[in-house]
Amino acid sequence: MPRVFIIAAHGSMPMIADDSVAPESPADKKNPKKPTSKKKSVPATAAAAPALALMGMKIKKPVSFTAPVDTFTTAKCGYPFCADLRCDEPFVGLVYTLSQFRLPSDIVPKDAVRQIIQRAMTDIRSDPRHADALTMGENKIRCHKTGHLITDLFLFGPNHALPVIESVSMVDMETGEIRDVHGRFGLVEKQSVSSTRQAAAHRAADRMAVLHAAKSRAEYDLQTLQHADPFYSKTKQAHIKTIDDTMNDMLNESKFEFSPELKKEHGARVKLSDLLKIGISNGVIDPKNDFVVVYACRVPDEGPQFTITSPRGNESDASVGGRSKTHKTKSKNKKYRRKTYKRRYLCNR
Repeated sequence: MPRVFIIAAHGSMPMIADDSVAPESPADKKNPKKPTSKKKSVPATAAAAPALALMGMKIKKPVSFTAPVDTFTTAKCGYPFCADLRCDEPFVGLVYTLSQFRLPSDIVPKDAVRQIIQRAMTDIRSDPRHADALTMGENKIRCHKTGHLITDLFLFGPNHALPVIESVSMVDMETGEIRDVHGRFGLVEKQSVSSTRQAAAHRAADRMAVLHAAKSRAEYDLQTLQHADPFYSKTKQAHIKTIDDTMNDMLNESKFEFSPELKKEHGARVKLSDLLKIGISNGVIDPKNDFVVVYACRVPDEGPQFTITSPRGNESDASVGGRSKTHKTKSKNKKYRRKTYKRRYLCNR
């Protein structure tokens, strides 16, 4: 049976030293190599890396691992994932959409199921309600197939960050069943979640009006979910709390952490690679039939970096659902306004 495991969390990429970047020698400066193809031009930041290394600046790259199961990411490597507080987050829509399918596992091939999931994700991101959260091609969807490289992620971090809805859910596309499965991955809910207040420097009347309207709409929606699957009422309650915390300028740590036993084995920080390993070893994930979707940022975990590149597979692994270069050109003049809007109303994870 095709099942999809959907993880929603704060995310950041663990980084390691990039030993492939070395300072330019005097000979290289006198006889620079010409690019062999215009299609393979080197990004400006990557081209500047040797000079930065010569200046003693630390060059790092994301930690990668081989995906043991088909895994979708939702943000471009090195960029945040943005969601709008005025509507349900995309992962909620994906759970609903996938739960409506009834796919017999012995009839529908895995490639077809992969395309169904990818199409559902891109359709949700194309919904006008999510338009303001699309950040100039940063929220891109990509399937990292089994056996291909994928950047690792720290998830459910202990640091205080913008409030988001955290979830580890499973959708059975054959039966429509929705289940909370965080415990099957060795995660436990903390008895108390630490919070801290940030400076309310950007609080403004228009911002508060929008958030109050979003909260009223969410509270109304919650009343209509009395007979729905508990997943929807639970996430709606979390959505309301997220709006409240945002209005109060709160920063929260994650509500999930590894169990004490797994902390001894994997450490205090939760990594995507460890979660997948645990899920497979526990028999929760079947790599031959199942899929994983991660709604999280893919930003560097520490400090500014100069070379952020994602491991590449074949063409079938190309990102989809982002914005085209033509759209980027047309939107150039709106860049400042969009950034200002995101700072006020959007939540990055």
